[in-house]
Amino acid sequence: MNKDLTFFEAIAKSFEGLSQWFDAATSSRTPSRKGSDCTKSLPPSTVSQMTAVIVPESAIKKHKLDHELYVSTYPSLDPPSVLPLNEVKDATVLPMHAEDVHDIAMRFQRSVYVRKNPNIASARRMQQEAMHIHMTNTTEYTRHLARLDRLDKSQLNTVRPRAWKRIAQANIKLSAMDALVRDFERTVRPKVDVVIKILAKLDALKTSIVVAGQDAVSLLVRELQLLEMPLRGSFSGVFLHVFEYLTTADIVLRCQLVSTTWKNAIAANQVVSRSMRSGRVRGRLWQHAIESHVARMAIRTSVAQTSRSSHQPAVWCYHTLLDRAIKDKHNRFHRTIIADVKRTTFVRAEHMYPRTPSLSGTGRLGAQVDMSSEDVETLHGLHTKLTHVLMAYCQLDPLVGYCHGMTFLGASLLTCLEYDDEATFQVFAAAMQHYAMADLFHLPDLPGTTQRMHQLHNLIRAHLPSVDKCLRSHRIHPHMFSSGWIMSLFLNEPSLSPCTIGILLDGFFQGGWPHMFRIYMGLLSIHADAHIITPHANRTLRALVQLPKHLEASLSAVLDEGRVQFSLATSDDALDIMAAQNGPTAGPDYF
Repeated sequence: MNKDLTFFEAIAKSFEGLSQWFDAATSSRTPSRKGSDCTKSLPPSTVSQMTAVIVPESAIKKHKLDHELYVSTYPSLDPPSVLPLNEVKDATVLPMHAEDVHDIAMRFQRSVYVRKNPNIASARRMQQEAMHIHMTNTTEYTRHLARLDRLDKSQLNTVRPRAWKRIAQANIKLSAMDALVRDFERTVRPKVDVVIKILAKLDALKTSIVVAGQDAVSLLVRELQLLEMPLRGSFSGVFLHVFEYLTTADIVLRCQLVSTTWKNAIAANQVVSRSMRSGRVRGRLWQHAIESHVARMAIRTSVAQTSRSSHQPAVWCYHTLLDRAIKDKHNRFHRTIIADVKRTTFVRAEHMYPRTPSLSGTGRLGAQVDMSSEDVETLHGLHTKLTHVLMAYCQLDPLVGYCHGMTFLGASLLTCLEYDDEATFQVFAAAMQHYAMADLFHLPDLPGTTQRMHQLHNLIRAHLPSVDKCLRSHRIHPHMFSSGWIMSLFLNEPSLSPCTIGILLDGFFQGGWPHMFRIYMGLLSIHADAHIITPHANRTLRALVQLPKHLEASLSAVLDEGRVQFSLATSDDALDIMAAQNGPTAGPDYF
């Protein structure tokens, strides 16, 4: 059998004599007399086999094969050159039925169509080029990743998940390209506009595969250049001579550039948050962050700057408010506070600020059924302190009072500040008053939560169109999954480690709501292709609800993605514009 022929071509070639006999013997439904005379000279078994292969009409006419193409491929099978059956020597007649002939002819037709069609050849060529480029990019990615592993053995660098995200996107696009080519090959005589659309989509997929792979390699190369960059001088030598030729303004600009670079590097790796070893130090960091936030908000809202004290956050008398709350026996919020606090769990103090790495863990007080007497006493004291903090705030802001969800923030603050209830109250009240968290819990309409969900929806629609398309196709509204993210700042997720809780709170007090929206968008962007975008609505909704469980493992990648991709989109000015355009986000108006 000729190796240059395909499988089905070889089958057709082997049946040359049989095809000749078909065209001569099956010109009508009843065999001709001449054909009957010819069969008399054959053995009885051969006659019975020949009777089984008689079909109503020629296979070429039945399946509408192109005659010229068929003859050019197999010249010896040209029907006009068919020899009578009695002149065919050494012919072997096989038992075949009409269904077998139909199947062979259809397969031959598809094989010739796929091989001769220029559009399919172009599609296959684009697929092969994309696969070759992707394999090259993957090889370069693996090589640079090995170099990065040698330089960063502890794997604290955040570029790995970002680079892998690009490779994963390229893998998904390559699979989609393969499926599209296979569907194109199965299409029977597609229209011209359909062919143009398929080829354009294949070209777009190829371009996205190339760009994603190159982005992954570029991320690793830039990081390697920073890690391998040698120190090109010293302040006592070269740098001082360079500074002699610079003006004061140039020196200030360069020093500012160096300072900004160090600040970004420290923020990207959460160096400050990870280095905290006591609640007192973290409290001072939060106090400084709150003061800076209040001053910045005052400038943005054009408040008259009469004195420095006007930009200082308010300080409330915790003990006075607590005494007033204890005397208020008929407060409508107290019963709800006590019921919610009893269900609240706390991170252990030794886990929040471990003296040694072996003490770090995720065990929480109140989560275990059987606790020691010491743990029971500690938990009771924490419940009392948290109850006092929430009751005092009800006296400070009776219009908002208490709402379900405040316990997550209060318990996390109390743990981070090493169970200091007075310091916890000051930070809790500042978060409510200066960071607009009170509007999140303002019953009955929760206007702050509705506004934040509207902002998140606009961000998804503008910057994550694939996610937005998936949500709209499944009729999933943002409030189905994002209300818990916004009201609890992810602090209700029990799988978060104490270190992650500290990083979230540090980022919130330093960056405000823009920082939280960068986390929301980074989390959606990182896990969009792997978990969120699915053809099933219930699976997509379940993935969105369970997305905070992936925050612990992908925190660095999420923060990095949000900082790099969504900093401008989540600025204070951008969020204010979206808040001013707040419209209906529920019901048919949304979909």
